[in-house]
Amino acid sequence: MSHSGGLALCGAGEAPLGVDVEVLRPRRPGLARYVCSEAESAWLERQGGDWGAFYTLWTLKEARVKCTGEGLRRPPRDIAVPLLRPGETGELDGLVFSAFSGETWRAAACCPTPQGPVELFVRNS
Repeated sequence: MSHSGGLALCGAGEAPLGVDVEVLRPRRPGLARYVCSEAESAWLERQGGDWGAFYTLWTLKEARVKCTGEGLRRPPRDIAVPLLRPGETGELDGLVFSAFSGETWRAAACCPTPQGPVELFVRNS
């Protein structure tokens, strides 16, 4: 379960599952340096520094720590995720990641490999 602004996201599956949703809004410019590894920062630059790309990366990180139960015990830049655009799926460290988007939001899901079907429900209040 995740919420941001007027959005709520719920995921359902047969194994551990982490989900995150974020409403797109500008953040302070230095935030990406704190959140992103060098490779992730370079990828963001190639995306044109778009806030949507940043939020996709952030939701992937949040979904990972929720799935694994590790929480944010280490700096966000040390939490590895695949570099995905909305609509893409990727694997890393035995986990499957999926990125989603709407006009004003980004979301991600993370679950162990292999995982049964995952259902995501987004609600805008």
